[in-house]
Amino acid sequence: MTELKRMFNEHKAIMTAYKTDIDVDEQTITDNPNVDFILFNRGSGTSLLLMYSADNYPIKEYETVKYLFGHVNRLQHLEEETGLINYYLKNKPVKISFYSKGKVYDMSLDKAAVNIDHYKRHTIDIWNLKKQLIAV
Repeated sequence: MTELKRMFNEHKAIMTAYKTDIDVDEQTITDNPNVDFILFNRGSGTSLLLMYSADNYPIKEYETVKYLFGHVNRLQHLEEETGLINYYLKNKPVKISFYSKGKVYDMSLDKAAVNIDHYKRHTIDIWNLKKQLIAV
């Protein structure tokens, strides 16, 4: 059994409601191979943060893309995606899994918050560096 399959089985075992959330997450992860992610499980549903590379977002700073029920630029998109940690800081999840470079790790809420902050800052730093390089 692969690490991912084991992880999905562990998450499915603790689901008490909205059990198809994990199936949607599994398909999303399958559709995005080699993308790091953090999977939050609150027992009554899940939240998935795919940690895309900075290049996966719109190239132009103020270019907008469809997101949920409207349009957002890349910074708004990143803020929306990484903002899910605020919900979990108030509503403790049952299980958190982190996937990176083919390995799955159990993760504490504090570590997830630090990882998400690092991901967000790193992505913004790359955008700022590219902006500086273009200006030169």
